[in-house]
Amino acid sequence: MRKLFYLKALMLSLCMAVSFVLPVNAQTADAFINDWDGSDDELRGSFGITIGGAGLIPQGIGEPAPLGSGLLIMSMLGAGYAVARRRRSLRKGVMMLMACVLLLGMTQCKKSPALQGEGAHKAHITLRVEDNSRVIVDTTNAASVGYAAVSFENGDKMYVGYNKTYVGYLTYSSGNFTGDINIAETVDDEPLYFYFLGGKGFEPTFDGNVATLDISDQVIKYPVINYAHSAEVYPSATGDYTARLLNKCAIVKFHVNKPAGYDQAGTCITGMNNLVTVDFDHTKAGTDEGFTYSLVNEGAITIPSKIGDVWAVLLPQDEKAADADGAFSGRHKGTRPTINAIVANDYISTPYELDLSTEFQPTGALSGLFKVNADGKMVRFSKANLKATTTDGWNTWTWRFKDTQYEYETAGEVGTNYANRTEVSLFSWATSGYNIRGVESSDYYYKPNNTMEGHTSSFGPGGVSSIVGEYAKGDWGYNRITNEGYYQWRCLTSDEWTYLRANHTTRWVKITGVGSLGTSGRCYGVAILPYNSSATLSSEYTVAQWEAMESDYGAILFPVCGFRAKSSSNYSKITQVDTWGYYWASTNGNMNNGKAYMVAASWYENNLRVPELNSHLQGMSVRLVCE
Repeated sequence: MRKLFYLKALMLSLCMAVSFVLPVNAQTADAFINDWDGSDDELRGSFGITIGGAGLIPQGIGEPAPLGSGLLIMSMLGAGYAVARRRRSLRKGVMMLMACVLLLGMTQCKKSPALQGEGAHKAHITLRVEDNSRVIVDTTNAASVGYAAVSFENGDKMYVGYNKTYVGYLTYSSGNFTGDINIAETVDDEPLYFYFLGGKGFEPTFDGNVATLDISDQVIKYPVINYAHSAEVYPSATGDYTARLLNKCAIVKFHVNKPAGYDQAGTCITGMNNLVTVDFDHTKAGTDEGFTYSLVNEGAITIPSKIGDVWAVLLPQDEKAADADGAFSGRHKGTRPTINAIVANDYISTPYELDLSTEFQPTGALSGLFKVNADGKMVRFSKANLKATTTDGWNTWTWRFKDTQYEYETAGEVGTNYANRTEVSLFSWATSGYNIRGVESSDYYYKPNNTMEGHTSSFGPGGVSSIVGEYAKGDWGYNRITNEGYYQWRCLTSDEWTYLRANHTTRWVKITGVGSLGTSGRCYGVAILPYNSSATLSSEYTVAQWEAMESDYGAILFPVCGFRAKSSSNYSKITQVDTWGYYWASTNGNMNNGKAYMVAASWYENNLRVPELNSHLQGMSVRLVCE
């Protein structure tokens, strides 16, 4: 056995020595190692040799670039070759031999105008980051240093271009960006191009050689746009590459004035460039090294839910004239002042004032004001329950409110598999479509049609029992709904539901003449009047009469549309229609991860109550508010 081990080690070393001494392309040498899968236990790799390694340091936003391009990226192709380890007496000698062979090979690498075939074009790159403890955009010390530090967190991606083509991406973990690039053919005098497009939580979409990124959502994290090309051509004679990641974005401070206590909704600023498009052909005419900037969805950018100084990442843009309705947050709006022209790497610390003191009725909201806590916080309810629709099998979907308050699904509309419907409105827990745990796992991206079938846990995604604070992306209201920006809507907490019930007039009502929107032409539900309303509620309304209650008094209705529960084979059975109506709250009421709180509108109780629910797997209605 020992002789066989020595023989394998010697053969591997000799083969590597020959392959490196021959004047072949560096990628071909890498491919030799990549083709060996390390399946033999006696040769499984555990020792890596890395050449270079001064580290990657992105430019802070607003930080002056050093002389030239500065020191930044040191990388090596094929870092981490496998070496024999089993025998201590042999290991030192093998390691020394490997080091000599690699150093010799690096001096012999030559450029080749063409590389063809599978395996020959794949190269592994490691970009080592100098300080792996820094994360995202740090504005804490901005006032003292004069810029916002930009850095990385696990899961960030660095996209790589070569010869005007996208060739792959590298993923950040524990101090390194690592990954494979695929270059089918090398050309003379062409460097590598590095693109940092937003960071984790900001996934660009690709259409061939063009990447597009929407930076509208800045409530939880800031997107950063950086770009660099290596000073060396590919493949490098040494394997090292240097470049500086320079900013293609700016950071700007805003000062948000809003009534105290109304700080849960993000502040949405309209008219800003919020879409960046990258053509990996960086020479494309009419672009900024392949970058173009534009706006979608009214140019909305939503910044963190906070009163006072708040930062925003902006893209280059011309001067934007003042807009009397250019900023809003929940049910408050105000003027966006004139924004001076923005250029890449701007650092603007003198804040633009956003005075959001004007109350208004947002699109999709009813007129009535409802008090939800003892401090006097008022909210407006959405005009109806939430629904999600798709036309492509839930690859993409659209969030909307139903057309009327008395519209709901009935048992006959369910079908045999709820997850395959094109429209859903009875949602399992935290099915907002966002990654609410901040990890690189699809297990925490729950689409609105996800029925949680097969999940044994009643806690929902990853044990999350409340969708507020750091898990707020799980709240369905975090999404863009009726074009009202991100995170302008939310679910009430369990305490707010309890306060609403105790301090408002409620009554069980029947609405007749609703046609196919209810069961047998009528709809049962619990009606609620706004706070301190002088109106009275009747037990029965026609559609016309109820619409008058909405328009004249701001009354709201919670239809008792049951819930979606597990049937014998799937989560597709809707039950208790016309008897109970279940609505999610965003928080747990008793800190027990095994339970959730919801609202139950009950025929039997002629009332509204806030009981516990044992499972997050069931599908229930969502009624959102803006504050």
